Amino acid sequence: MNLIPRIGKKDCIILLIVCCLYTPSFSQLKEIMALSTKSNKEFISKTGDINYIAPYLLLEKDTLDHPFKKQLQNEYYATLHLFNKMTTSPIPKKKITDLNVVVKKAKQEILKQTISKKVVMFNEEHHNPYHRVYVETFLKDLKKQGFTVLALETLAWEDKELNSRKYPISKSGTYTKEPYFANLVRKALELGYKVLPYESKEIVDNMSISIREKNQADNLANIVTKELGNILVLAGYSHIAERPIASGHGGANEWMASILKTKYGIDPLTIDQTEMINEENLNTVTIPLLANTYYVPEEFKGVYDMCLVYPKEVEYLHRELGKKKVDIIILNNEYVNTNTLIQFYIKQEYEKYKDKAIPYEQFMIESTKMNLYLDSAKRYIILLRDKDYKVITKKEVSDFKSIKL
Repeated sequence: MNLIPRIGKKDCIILLIVCCLYTPSFSQLKEIMALSTKSNKEFISKTGDINYIAPYLLLEKDTLDHPFKKQLQNEYYATLHLFNKMTTSPIPKKKITDLNVVVKKAKQEILKQTISKKVVMFNEEHHNPYHRVYVETFLKDLKKQGFTVLALETLAWEDKELNSRKYPISKSGTYTKEPYFANLVRKALELGYKVLPYESKEIVDNMSISIREKNQADNLANIVTKELGNILVLAGYSHIAERPIASGHGGANEWMASILKTKYGIDPLTIDQTEMINEENLNTVTIPLLANTYYVPEEFKGVYDMCLVYPKEVEYLHRELGKKKVDIIILNNEYVNTNTLIQFYIKQEYEKYKDKAIPYEQFMIESTKMNLYLDSAKRYIILLRDKDYKVITKKEVSDFKSIKL
């Protein structure tokens, strides 16, 4: 039976991810794809309006027992910044406390290496928005080194106005609907980068991982040929692997970065953010070194050039971007733990695009006292929405010391 003709482009990519990370039976695969399709329909209306709450509630109620459901939930938790609800990654990770390594601050080490590279690639866990925030902290420094393009996985080819509009909306891509990913795009465009897609245009019946990887590599090579400046790439997981490695369903795959290297002679700097466990005793993102060489786990030697280790506390990245910490005081206890969502939209974006706009920040109300980080140079419209996504309160931000709702 053919599944792909009955599902959309996003779900076709989801299908490849499922087959890559897991080994589902055919009946499980049908259930997984049905759930993915249903949650996506709840997320985005036919007119392009976004409902951040509906797919979250759908998945909370669904009874499918499979690791992919947790993966899917994690991605919706990420859009709502429900970090305390996220479950453990299905991918086993390394712990540096088990190793005889020293650590150095990652940013300085990375910038030493990027200065001589045409293409630099970071990977990410799609359910970890702080991987996107960390990449954002590099944009100014890389611009000084001659980087002029930010190329993004699943960015939509159809959004021709993105670079002139200067911010993403619902049609701009898959992961751009998550606020921190949208902020990465906003900052890149503000600094004068071109933000370009490289996703496979060919989403077809019986499409394999290898076809997608080849198409992505071809598209990136085309960008390298056309653009005079250097290219910064953000991709998921194994896409940046520089040699073939196995996926969850068996034999080794040749991934995008490997094809770029072997077919086109372009050797990217590859920086992994997914393989190492966050550590309690760190206060910044670090790179482990063993015998004065960047440590990479044995099974990933020749796959990645660097593997990053994150601290447990990552909010400092907002401060590094110059954002201001703002206290939120909830005056009505009925909003707490009732699936009430608070959203901060950039004023001009929301006024033009309404529910097609992407919030700058958002979270579910879980306490009467919360805080977040905002760019105080921007003007925001705050929305409070109930579990049915109806707007309860709408107001403009004028006081960045504290906000009472």
